[in-house]
Amino acid sequence: MARKASQAPGRRLLALAVVLLALLAVGAGAAWAELTYRGGKLGARLEGQALGMVLTEAQRLTGVRFTYGRAAAARSVSATFSGLPLEQGLRRLLAGFNTLIILSPTGRPLAVHILGDGAAAPPAADASTPPPPSDTLALPDAPVADAVADGER
Repeated sequence: MARKASQAPGRRLLALAVVLLALLAVGAGAAWAELTYRGGKLGARLEGQALGMVLTEAQRLTGVRFTYGRAAAARSVSATFSGLPLEQGLRRLLAGFNTLIILSPTGRPLAVHILGDGAAAPPAADASTPPPPSDTLALPDAPVADAVADGER
């Protein structure tokens, strides 16, 4: 019993240290989360923020409606820019995400849809690159040559 009593203060101290470190980490993260929208210009100073939290604030500031899934909301974003037109700022903020931006007739963003888990699609294959050999159908030379020769007779 005496042994457990001597371990209790150590465990309490460790638990307190963990809680303090967690609070410091949250405080440090908050220092790197700033989103501004003034006069049609968007600014951001974000470091490792959850996309869902950033877009909630962006919607509040700009009136643009954002739709996204849970996987995209959990992904972290980092961006630093200031004074960009709204559409350009949103594109910068969402770089690396697969998005669809709906514009008004005047060109103002009305809605942004983040598709799937938000990951950008892989680049399309270059049309000048031939497919790998395993995808190529090889035809025998002799029967084709014989058929052409027979047709010419």
